Amino acid sequence: MITTQLTNILNNTLKNPIYKTIQMINMQKILRDSNFVKQDGAAIHLIVLHFVYMLVMNKKMSTFIQQSSDSLKKDVYYRLLKNTAYNWRKLLALSAFKLISLLHKVQDQ
Repeated sequence: MITTQLTNILNNTLKNPIYKTIQMINMQKILRDSNFVKQDGAAIHLIVLHFVYMLVMNKKMSTFIQQSSDSLKKDVYYRLLKNTAYNWRKLLALSAFKLISLLHKVQDQ
């Protein structure tokens, strides 16, 4: 329910370039391929999206949680970071590969 609302807001109202980029590289598939699975009822790609926002906005997790009405509980973020089943290197490698391949397509035009 909240996932649908957030997606609709991002797609229709904000035209968010970060979210569009994550869609273009098919982040959900990359996350699945890197052993990232849904946790605590929150979609894993939304949690990762929040981390990207924290990075782009240069915000600490605590500040992001205080300032964002769409943030999750801090335990959700910490559980994602602590889970050893997730293959972070594969996530980074696949994401970088997809982004670079998109950049090459734009550069070739």
